[in-house]
Amino acid sequence: HEWKNPSASGKVTLRTSGWLTEEDNILASSAVLSSSYDAPLSWFSVELPAGVWLRPTHYLLRHGYNTSSNAMSHWVLEGSVDGETWETLRRHEEDKSLHERFAVKV
Repeated sequence: HEWKNPSASGKVTLRTSGWLTEEDNILASSAVLSSSYDAPLSWFSVELPAGVWLRPTHYLLRHGYNTSSNAMSHWVLEGSVDGETWETLRRHEEDKSLHERFAVKV
């Protein structure tokens, strides 16, 4: 099957605290520019369709910029059943793994 961005096709809903580039780039399968505004506690969420549940065992995060500047060092992967109450699934602090151009962290 050819991969299609589920946000662009409307299969999932993206929400952000404010995004500088196209929001659909958050779920892009290739290295494209994707950036929030430079603000503390920036975030994005992916809302799945009703009746679809996800239990992640792995995830991939790519630094979405073509230089190593502005790379994330602190981030939290959270999950929610209702979009109101969030549970921390994984926390990263002083993580330098994304400090290269379009670096990937699995």
